[in-house]
Amino acid sequence: IREGEFDRFQKCQTLDNHQLLWHGSRTTNFADILDQDLRIAPSEATGYMFEYYYINGDVLIPIGYGVPSNARHTSLLYNEYIVYNTDLINTEISLRVDFQ
Repeated sequence: IREGEFDRFQKCQTLDNHQLLWHGSRTTNFADILDQDLRIAPSEATGYMFEYYYINGDVLIPIGYGVPSNARHTSLLYNEYIVYNTDLINTEISLRVDFQ
């Protein structure tokens, strides 16, 4: 756990809207993710509009495009989540390495 991360998330434990989301990434990104967690995209990044974390909740295809969602009355077309308050994110890392 990175310094301050546990205390930051504890402030939000009273919220009852918890979701376990998966973030798939390419192998080359994992060293940075383990060191610095998921980061807000820099303003020069493609598709950047606001400061937020963008998480695709797709477990079946963790790297690639999302799949259409059956949810109604939403502005996102896929099973995607946007988190504007980074205090609401508690990152748990599960890493599988297969050396061949």
